[in-house]
Amino acid sequence: MAAVPTETVHDTPRANVLLVDSDAHRRGACRALLEREGYDVVDCRDGPGLPAELDRRHTDAILVDVTGQDAGNGETIAQLVPTARTQNIPIIALVALDDAAEVVASFNGCVDEYLVKPVRALELAARLQSARSRAATMSELRRSHDLLGEHARNLTLLLEYSSVIATSEELDLLLTETLRVVAALTACRQVLIMLPDTGRRHLRVAKSVGLVSDYTSLTVPVGEGVAGRVFQVGGQMHFDTPRPASPEPEVYDCGFYSHPPALALAMTASEQSVGVLGLAQRIGGEAFSEYELGYLDLVKNTAASAIQNILTRRSREAAHGAITVALASLAEHRDDDTGRHLDRMMGFCVVLAEELSRDSRYVHEIDSEFITNLRRAAPLHDIGKVAIPDHILLKPGKLSPEEWKIMRTHAAIGAATIRLARVRASDSSFLLMAEEIAEGHHEWFDGSGYPRGIHGSKIPLVARIAAVADVYDALASARVYKQAMPHAEAKVIIESLAGRQFDPVIVRAFLAREQDFQTLSHKFADDGQEPMRVSESLRRGPPKTTQPRDRAEVRLDNPAAS
Repeated sequence: MAAVPTETVHDTPRANVLLVDSDAHRRGACRALLEREGYDVVDCRDGPGLPAELDRRHTDAILVDVTGQDAGNGETIAQLVPTARTQNIPIIALVALDDAAEVVASFNGCVDEYLVKPVRALELAARLQSARSRAATMSELRRSHDLLGEHARNLTLLLEYSSVIATSEELDLLLTETLRVVAALTACRQVLIMLPDTGRRHLRVAKSVGLVSDYTSLTVPVGEGVAGRVFQVGGQMHFDTPRPASPEPEVYDCGFYSHPPALALAMTASEQSVGVLGLAQRIGGEAFSEYELGYLDLVKNTAASAIQNILTRRSREAAHGAITVALASLAEHRDDDTGRHLDRMMGFCVVLAEELSRDSRYVHEIDSEFITNLRRAAPLHDIGKVAIPDHILLKPGKLSPEEWKIMRTHAAIGAATIRLARVRASDSSFLLMAEEIAEGHHEWFDGSGYPRGIHGSKIPLVARIAAVADVYDALASARVYKQAMPHAEAKVIIESLAGRQFDPVIVRAFLAREQDFQTLSHKFADDGQEPMRVSESLRRGPPKTTQPRDRAEVRLDNPAAS
């Protein structure tokens, strides 16, 4: 197992500057200026030697003469810029005063800064610091973009997996799909699932990918070896450093984990170990990230529930519902006010649907299947927030117009993500409902909502139901920046928005079942939440218009705002 790292203090490394100039005198002067500013300098006399120097050492910035006898360096720079060698390295060109304009025009886009010779110390330091700061910002933006793309890909994988789990009654198919998803999420060449025998005394390899023949027939006593200990005590074991395979039969499975990074995780359902998921031979050799461990935890426990259901011939509905809520939680956990929101949201939607089913206009549309699908779909209403950057989603203050524009994209992103999974799913009725909710729960009955600005009955019924449920929960639940609003005050606001934000029929259903809303709010209250007393609310005065930063959007004073 990986040892706990000890904290070590290191000096901040000095930045390396690669200086390309054929003039020895000028190189010496620039070197002296840079070293006084705290940089380490590496000389390179001409452009053709630049690629080799970049391959030889880490470089934080390039200072290159591109005029006079060094004019050919510009061509080298132009060839290097599109390559990975210089992607995050700022380049500063030295130019002569008499041909600066011509050089700047000819190499536009290839360099980050220009300095006119002779170089002045203060200007060089300022330009170098500015170029490095911009390069660092661009690098972080590219990293964030790549990370969001990876999350979107993984979310699609998991949604497809949930559909397979929901419809699969065959253990072999379930195991095959679990291994496929795990391998895709983690880039591991070898993945196995071990299950216990009927007496729970031994584990065997039930299914694997990339496994050598020696391990396919592996049997491990419970409590011994890596898999046996993980199965017995639960949790997980990480292997971050190489370890020799043991020749002893009882710890034979240790050989599987001898190529780090490797991981063994207990698959648990109903607080009982169902099996062990093993991963090894990771492409690239990087340690597992926190996001990857979160995905793995979701997949292994969902698979464990499904395995348990199949083996005991129980309904597959439990696993299906579990992964739906877990997927929604995966997107919601980044928000700072999630709590029991998904439980309340699901309950409110079901209460409204049950009440509407008594209305003659919906008696043929809202049946038991409708309510079952609504129960599964409602938690996915804000799944698109997985694509919203943390600096916007978690911003404690007011969002700028540009940030709010980005925040609003979560509705369309969520619908598009669910749509991808729905196209490939054999049983997609609940996913169709989830797509309609994700896209439409911020639409307004009067047409002033988003993302499409549709109105009235053009907004899907399930989205109109979710809109009331979501806003009520936003009002009646505590957030880090506000107290929970009393039910009576939330009720007045919901009622006042009938015909503007909400379908009046659904508002009437809410009023008919308001006691059930209060009961669910109490049952699934967040830890430590204490609703504000009405007297406190009255002392506070009438509600003010604030920019909505929550899951639900409520514009109290100005319906046309934001």
